[in-house]
Amino acid sequence: MGEGGDTAARSAAEAAPADPAPGGTGAGSACPRRRDDVDSVAYEGKTALIDLVSGRVGLVNDVGLMVWEMCDGGTPPQAMLARLAQRFPRVPEDVLRRDLERFLEALKEGKFLVPDE
Repeated sequence: MGEGGDTAARSAAEAAPADPAPGGTGAGSACPRRRDDVDSVAYEGKTALIDLVSGRVGLVNDVGLMVWEMCDGGTPPQAMLARLAQRFPRVPEDVLRRDLERFLEALKEGKFLVPDE
């Protein structure tokens, strides 16, 4: 996803180290939603996600920020994938899907998103 190919996955690793399970956040998943007590602040070309309760901080790049901003509780992963495919038309859809799934899983594992109900 951009330079280096696995940009979202690298962003996810920075946001919250995780060993994501395969699948899990595909087209049929609920719409991810940012926690209200997680703030985002631009810092030296990246964005810091700051958990105001625990103090946990994760860094995401511009692609991670794009996904983070779509975690509004109303955008399903399939729509996120479509926007990423539009932004990065040269990247194969399966690569975008894999990176998106890994990033969303890392955000969940890092407790930056509201847990699934």
